Amino acid sequence: MARDCCRVLMLLAACVPLALPAAEIYVSPDGEDVNPGTRERPLATLAAARDAVESLAGEPVTVRVGGGTYYLEEPLVFK
Repeated sequence: MARDCCRVLMLLAACVPLALPAAEIYVSPDGEDVNPGTRERPLATLAAARDAVESLAGEPVTVRVGGGTYYLEEPLVFK
């Protein structure tokens, strides 16, 4: 019986989808848009973050926005 329970647990574990870690993009008023958007080298604008998200084509993404003031020249739309 213990062997059957172990088999059932192994089967259930195999059926659980693994959560994919989300890519992270960092934005800071002190960053630069030529940076890769890492914690150490953040982007400067939310528009650059949006473009980086779109370049990842459907992958889960988290945009981390550092404290500060961000000015928008046009509405910001994430697709």
